Amino acid sequence: MPRISKHDSSLVESGLRCCVREGSKDNVTVKVFKDWSPLLDGTSVIMALSESKLWNSFGISIADAAIHNFFGVLHAGKSFMEKHLSIFLHLHNEHISCVKPENVPQRVLPKLVKDAVAAALRQLKTQLPGDFSSVHQAKVGNCLPDLATSLATIVMDSSNQHFQEECSKILGVQDVNNVETAILQRLSSISLAPDHGGRMLPCKRQPKKMDEMDV
Repeated sequence: MPRISKHDSSLVESGLRCCVREGSKDNVTVKVFKDWSPLLDGTSVIMALSESKLWNSFGISIADAAIHNFFGVLHAGKSFMEKHLSIFLHLHNEHISCVKPENVPQRVLPKLVKDAVAAALRQLKTQLPGDFSSVHQAKVGNCLPDLATSLATIVMDSSNQHFQEECSKILGVQDVNNVETAILQRLSSISLAPDHGGRMLPCKRQPKKMDEMDV
């Protein structure tokens, strides 16, 4: 089953069993996977996992890739964070506890592994959206503080008290001085929502009427 661990771990091979040891010195977990067998040729799998499009959706760039025995450990380093992830893949289906690699057609195996990694990353991104933002989301996120400041300035510098009160009400703040923080929080929550790697498109400019801009 696809699983991603952020802990230091080691892989120990013993016969047809694969043991994964992870955790700290005071809290160690050992998991044993039976019917484990090596993948003789992992070239096609490595090529499939080397596609940048797969990782860019989660803000990850490949630092290095290596297949040891079964699928081994794929180390991926985030381009904007000093983190490393260890990914362990274990093939299985509903009827068989473990599908041996040699029983999987070679033309199917790369796609199977790639889909497994993507599924695991999607699950992890749901739990930690801020740590696995796509490249698109990261670009948007860098612009949010300035955007929040600009929008807050419009509200705070307005001479229309009713306008200020309505904006504060919509944002759920009582003090107009908290508007910028509230705007940034709203924008951040929207930018971290699941996306599909879309491109940032320029907004269509609409004609402005001065009497409608009385703020």
